[in-house]
Amino acid sequence: MPTVKFTSPEEFCADLKRDEATLHRRIVRCTNLIQPSRMSPNIRVLTVVATYAVRNATGRITDIVKLERYCGDLWGVGEGQDDKVLKEAEAIQDKIKKVCDSLNVEVRAGLLE
Repeated sequence: MPTVKFTSPEEFCADLKRDEATLHRRIVRCTNLIQPSRMSPNIRVLTVVATYAVRNATGRITDIVKLERYCGDLWGVGEGQDDKVLKEAEAIQDKIKKVCDSLNVEVRAGLLE
């Protein structure tokens, strides 16, 4: 099954609006994916990941649409940098939630693979 990938939240949301009629179960999955950095084991990378499935007329899932937006590195030392990264992630998730609310689509945690 093909996966359509985006890094731009605006492009992801525009595609979501176009896919509204074929959105499987009217659910968008959205989460903060935190992974170890390749540069240092003490640094973690935060990426907002959002996914939804598109179905055809028979109800069969034909595509997975995915947003992967890097927000920054979490250092875990003091405030400042981490707060900026977390606020960026929150702003992206809020943008997706607003579009979903306008389409009467449920937002749930997790991601489709």
